[in-house]
Amino acid sequence: MGGKRPFFGLTHWFWLGNMVLWLLLGWAQTEMVTIEVVQQGGRCQAFLPEGRSSEITCYGVANGSVGIYQPVQPRWVQVAAWLPWEWVWEQQAALQLPAWQQTPDGLRVTVPQWGLARRQTTLVEGADQVTVRLRQLDGEVGVVLLGENGRFGYVFMVSSDNRRGVWWQWQDGRPTVPLEGVPFQKPIVAQLQTLTRKVVGTTWGIWLLLPLAALLRRLVSQIERVRRRTTDQQPPFVVCRLLSIVPFSLKMVPLIWLAFALALLIAGRVLERVPHVQDSVTYLFQAQTLARGSLTAPAPPMPDFFAQEFLLVRQGNWFGKYPPGFPLLLAVGVRLGVPWVVNPLLAALSLALLFQLGRRLYGRRVGVITAVLALTSPFFVMMTGTYMAHVAEMFWVLLFMVAWLAGQKRRLGLARRVAFWSLAGAALGMALLTRQFAAMAVGVPFALLTLLQNISRKGTKTQRPKAFFCAFAPLRELQVGQLAVVGVLTGVAVGLLLGYQWRVTGNPWLDPRLLFWPYDRVGFGGGVGESSNLILFDNRGGTPALTWVMDPTQPPRGHTLARGLYNVKQNWLALAAMFLVVPGGLALVWLGVLGRRPVWGTWVLGGTAVSGITAYIFYWHPGIMYGPRYFYAILPALLPLAAHGLQVAVAERRVAALLLGLLLLAGMVKTPQWAAAYRDFNFVDGDLLVQVQETIPQTPALVFVGSKTGDWWDYGAFFSANTPWLDGPLVFARDQGEAANRRLWAAFPNRPAYVWRDGVLVKLGD
Repeated sequence: MGGKRPFFGLTHWFWLGNMVLWLLLGWAQTEMVTIEVVQQGGRCQAFLPEGRSSEITCYGVANGSVGIYQPVQPRWVQVAAWLPWEWVWEQQAALQLPAWQQTPDGLRVTVPQWGLARRQTTLVEGADQVTVRLRQLDGEVGVVLLGENGRFGYVFMVSSDNRRGVWWQWQDGRPTVPLEGVPFQKPIVAQLQTLTRKVVGTTWGIWLLLPLAALLRRLVSQIERVRRRTTDQQPPFVVCRLLSIVPFSLKMVPLIWLAFALALLIAGRVLERVPHVQDSVTYLFQAQTLARGSLTAPAPPMPDFFAQEFLLVRQGNWFGKYPPGFPLLLAVGVRLGVPWVVNPLLAALSLALLFQLGRRLYGRRVGVITAVLALTSPFFVMMTGTYMAHVAEMFWVLLFMVAWLAGQKRRLGLARRVAFWSLAGAALGMALLTRQFAAMAVGVPFALLTLLQNISRKGTKTQRPKAFFCAFAPLRELQVGQLAVVGVLTGVAVGLLLGYQWRVTGNPWLDPRLLFWPYDRVGFGGGVGESSNLILFDNRGGTPALTWVMDPTQPPRGHTLARGLYNVKQNWLALAAMFLVVPGGLALVWLGVLGRRPVWGTWVLGGTAVSGITAYIFYWHPGIMYGPRYFYAILPALLPLAAHGLQVAVAERRVAALLLGLLLLAGMVKTPQWAAAYRDFNFVDGDLLVQVQETIPQTPALVFVGSKTGDWWDYGAFFSANTPWLDGPLVFARDQGEAANRRLWAAFPNRPAYVWRDGVLVKLGD
């Protein structure tokens, strides 16, 4: 691939890889999930996978009918409803209706993946037991139990997106009031089939990209031919001379500045320089503490007034639950008065490192394409303006990768190689201090795969077949010195982390995160992740309030392999939507792997990406916020692969430049839409804080903040304006009623007190 006919000159590797994917896709099409609904003696009970069940009292449905209900139609079904020939649509709708079967165990029906077309319910005479087989379940499907009049009844709704099975009351053709529910999770095999469909589905963009690349190649070739016929002029000698003497690395400076400017725009204009997520509020609190030279702050008076998610008060200390790596960087910005600039600066440095990584693995052209693709990635760009630790995490992982590869160059002197080894060890150590799981899931596999590749490539022919497993491979190929230096510095970081945990918790082996959520662990079991297993609804308000409780008769929710596969699937879909500014961007990654027989860099990056993605099967939380943030550290593997795929597809530099220019143009057009989607994210409005600061007649002052919803953001939007020592111009506390407020006010005798409620500032006591 990459010759004169790139679309028709596909290699055997390409077709073999696609054949394997198609076979996997065919297997995934057989996915089936079975649920049962039984009604007897005025009780209705639904049986779900994993041994779960949900039972309610149901009246008047014993002699009625049963049906299937699907509230959301697939997009193609909605479009088909506009067909001008009614008889065509009716014929297609009739083919889609599921057929009921009478068995000794009651009614049985198989619901196809595409839904029920126009007719939302298909009814038959009732039965005591109904078995529903859901083929490729996506979205919601309900089993309806109706009374004799056909108007009132109950429906059990199963949602694969929300992973719930909920009983609803049914009235006049639709569900009306939620009653009770339980968690719903597809069985392991079915969930793996769903994940396979979604992952393989991102390869379809290849079949659009290859013809487009062939067309652009032909177009550029024709334009160049016409130019040569009409003019013999060459670019001015002075321009060519100036461009040739400028070092190539300096030509990257405009892209680096563009990354910095975009990140500053998001941080300043879109996110208003304030944290919008609980994690970010905690990071800033920890950074403010470190900026004063302390690991913890003194506990506040009456801590309930300052309770904030992910902050802990323990043994007279006030501290956040996260490791100190990112807060340490943020503390530098706090000391300079610009904490919101830290991540944009790291983003600019990361872009330079992405160029270096792509250059070292594939060559200079791929390095440039990697950097440009990063600028056209909403996922990469939007995160850079936040207070989240993932930007620092990616920077340290990238620095480790580049320094690790540089330290493997034997032509360098020993002193320079040791310097690169030390830099790699320090970077991996900082990654561990920032987000341990990502460093282990991405950084360590990258190092191991690189070493294995070196053994494979540099071993003798007699050793090469055994290179990956032979314990007697030459020690010089194992880079013992590099491993030793990096290992020692990484061990120092581990020691610092244990020392930090000992200082804040009193136990070096106790992760502060477990003090806030004891179930916040890696692994499987009932004690990992939330264990609540019953859903109750309070329907007294306008919107039903959902509450999770524990039912000892049901299996605990916990974390399972099926749930881990679901989390990876959700993150993969989010990544596919945000990887590039245009849909189907992940097709470039696939093309980078399948387009040509993999070279050394492809094996290393592909293995690192797979390791980083599959590692999150073992973590209970999907973590989607600002995109699939847990996959942010995997971008150093995915972006160079995508750049390599683009080069494979177009081959010629001018065509690649044209495509990259179009992507950048699309990014400029789409940027306002990205900004609008994240303005006032998580209901945090920075203008409210400014409004209060401008309304206060005098400072220092104490301000009590009321809450409409009881959610964290009502107070959290103001909390970041506090200092950990509560000695700033304004101190924001939770409004807990005038009597309680006055007791806290007594602890701040030199400050007038105000209450901010419903957008109005009132002096306490007025």
